[in-house]
Amino acid sequence: MNKFSFLDYNFIVKDADESGNFTLLEAKDLCSRIGGGWRVPTLPELELIYNESLIKGISTFTQLKFHPTNYLTDSVDDFDGWPLSFDFNDGVSYLSSEKSKHSLRLVRDEVVSAQASSMTQADFIQKAISVLRACVPTLDTKKMEGFLLESLEFNATSYDKIRYVTLEDENMCMDPEEFYVAHFHEDNDLVSIWEDDYYASGYNADELDDEEEGLRAGFIGFLDIFDQKYIRFNGYGDSVEFGSNNSTVDHPDWSSWC
Repeated sequence: MNKFSFLDYNFIVKDADESGNFTLLEAKDLCSRIGGGWRVPTLPELELIYNESLIKGISTFTQLKFHPTNYLTDSVDDFDGWPLSFDFNDGVSYLSSEKSKHSLRLVRDEVVSAQASSMTQADFIQKAISVLRACVPTLDTKKMEGFLLESLEFNATSYDKIRYVTLEDENMCMDPEEFYVAHFHEDNDLVSIWEDDYYASGYNADELDDEEEGLRAGFIGFLDIFDQKYIRFNGYGDSVEFGSNNSTVDHPDWSSWC
């Protein structure tokens, strides 16, 4: 998921479109069933996503997985009150109707925990491990607790705000005796997090793109605390998700480390 800022608030964009096309009434009914704060985006929010993606280049469009088609908005025309859709092909809004159906990409306001003061370090570690254990059945819980505890010494983010725990899981498999630190992030662009973690390891931009180093081809594991997913992501934007919803992909082989 990706975060965007509009005026004085931040909002999160879902990774993919909902299946099918929707009227505004159908979309709002879907949101009420899904829960989790997901809602139909406003026209200014879709315009912002489109414009920022143009600035960052075609790779951002590819990563966001928006299609060159009309998307539903929760905005209406000021003059006659008709619903508006937004076309990701030409960046233009169009008048619609209550019966018109369009593609749908949901957004939500940035999550801020109401229990920020009650989230302890031990609570966070147990929460992270409970998500990870579902994808790594061979996980040594005690060893992972110690690993996260040592890594959190370098963390400056409030526990309630941490969304992603990133792990050099590939290296942890190959060199189990080495020490690898986990990094902790709030909502952000996964590729940016990937690059930040490699910079933190002492690499620079030239080394990331160096064909002999091949660093961008290497995967880093992303533990998504909010959506309870485990995703491996490389520097080219390729990803693979582990878990019960993707039974054809094996979990990370941590037998040597775990």
